[in-house]
Amino acid sequence: MNLNQNIKVKDALRRGQNRINYVCVSVAIVFLAVVPLFLVFVFRNDQNNIVLITGGISSVLIGIFFPFYWWLKETVRYKIWAGKNVKDIHRFYEEALSKKYITEHKFLKKFELKSNKQKEELKRFFNDRLDKKREIIIDINADIARETVFKSNNMVSIIIWIVLMIGAVYLKYTKSVNDRMVYFTIVAGAVLIAYELYKMFKYKYILKINKEYISYKDNKEKIFWKDIQSFNIVRAGQYKPGELNIITSNESYSLSLEGIVNNRLNKVLDVLNENKYRFEINNFEA
Repeated sequence: MNLNQNIKVKDALRRGQNRINYVCVSVAIVFLAVVPLFLVFVFRNDQNNIVLITGGISSVLIGIFFPFYWWLKETVRYKIWAGKNVKDIHRFYEEALSKKYITEHKFLKKFELKSNKQKEELKRFFNDRLDKKREIIIDINADIARETVFKSNNMVSIIIWIVLMIGAVYLKYTKSVNDRMVYFTIVAGAVLIAYELYKMFKYKYILKINKEYISYKDNKEKIFWKDIQSFNIVRAGQYKPGELNIITSNESYSLSLEGIVNNRLNKVLDVLNENKYRFEINNFEA
């Protein structure tokens, strides 16, 4: 078979995002939220309706199991496609793993849905290519600048508190509400907005990343790529900000990414992967 292995890594990762992540998330949202809410609205006057009960249960089950089924099936096709088409398969493998588009988890790999033909193709086009010695292939992502700065941005929290404060003032003059609750909301909102603004302007940046180093909080920590052995990002929880964990030859770092929301963490990961790759090219050429 004549393979046309000219797909850039960034385009291959975008395919994984579209065909795996977006599909799984979209199905989960529709069947775990939209459909149940629609059924509750339609049958709001008859909450014991059999259609509401069976439909709601079925919708939740679909929302839980279909994304898992789709991921187990699509990840196999995705790896085969990548093995046939992606130029730098080793870099693709590392970045697809970091984004959870594929996995090396033994339990999950046991349940991958693949035919005998797909097993052969997976070995021939994907695994066998990964087993070969890695070569440095020039595949720069021009969408990422030479140096990227990430700043703290808590505008969502600030906007929420502003809306609550405006709502409290509105209720005070249009409804009979407890004045103490209104004043409490305004004072608490003002204090929390001031605190969020303080966090935003305390540092010029949270992260500065280029092909030589990662700088954290105005150079409070400066970690050079030549010392980095591995890194990963832990997403923010309900009360805990995201973290960038870095292991170097000498020590490990857990850098709090407060003020960088989960959506922006995807961009942070892209920038880290790209600059790690640029460092490797520089080092190879040197």
